[in-house]
Amino acid sequence: MLLLLTALTLVMLDDRTSGDGPLAPVRSVLADVLGPVQSGVSAAVRPVTGLVDDLRELGSKDAQIERLEAENQQLRQDAATRANDLRRLAEYDELSRQPTLRRFANVAARVTALSRAQGFTTTASIDVGSVDGVRDDTTVINGDGLVGRVKGAARSTSTVLLATDPDFVARVRVGTTGTTGFVEGQGEGKPLALTIYEPVTLEPGTALVTVGSVGEAPLVADVLVGRVADVRRVPGTLTTRATVTPAVDFAALDTVAVVLPGEREARGPVPAATPSASAPARRRAAGTPSPSASARASR
Repeated sequence: MLLLLTALTLVMLDDRTSGDGPLAPVRSVLADVLGPVQSGVSAAVRPVTGLVDDLRELGSKDAQIERLEAENQQLRQDAATRANDLRRLAEYDELSRQPTLRRFANVAARVTALSRAQGFTTTASIDVGSVDGVRDDTTVINGDGLVGRVKGAARSTSTVLLATDPDFVARVRVGTTGTTGFVEGQGEGKPLALTIYEPVTLEPGTALVTVGSVGEAPLVADVLVGRVADVRRVPGTLTTRATVTPAVDFAALDTVAVVLPGEREARGPVPAATPSASAPARRRAAGTPSPSASARASR
């Protein structure tokens, strides 16, 4: 071993001189002896370094796979959210075409909860309340027709009694004849019940709309309630009864609108009096009493 180290030292010293130094023969012999050893060491080490490189590359691929899986998951979530957004947009579009909303001020809302417990009233919770102008006994509709009426308005939420609830009753008008009757709820998932206290001819598919209430509470007029499904006469009476398919799909209830009190002003603001208008006309427009009226009042 000592001899080998000495030879290596001499070779290194000789390497600093010209290639034809006195140690050139020794260096040649050592190259012949150590060359195969160096090649063997390199061959033994090369698989280890290759394995390290492979492990590094494998770790990089794993990270890339995880990143791609996360991106795919995000894309799937975005697609599902986009589909939901498109559905809501379509519901808002239908709502905007509701004739009732062209006649009355309203506020749009979303259904945040539905009560489905058997034996209890069928209600929906919505995300608007008294701070938005909602009050008790106001009409709730969606793009298809009548949803129900507000049963209780809190500050920022409200409870809606759905038209399917057994406690819900609405006076309706038969679209083809103008005859009036009453529609009542029969529970979730069941058709509505129509009662008309006179013999009338009803055809399946006949539309029924609300008659409306005094002061437009709890129901405004001319909202589609549903369509006649099955007609039957009560033996021994003049009463006509029928089942009614609701206009609204209560199982998929989401976007609704609450009709606010007071009729929407469709003709715009009253124009201001022009300078050419007479003084009495200007006073009447401004609500100012005439001089003679003031004098009479002072007496």
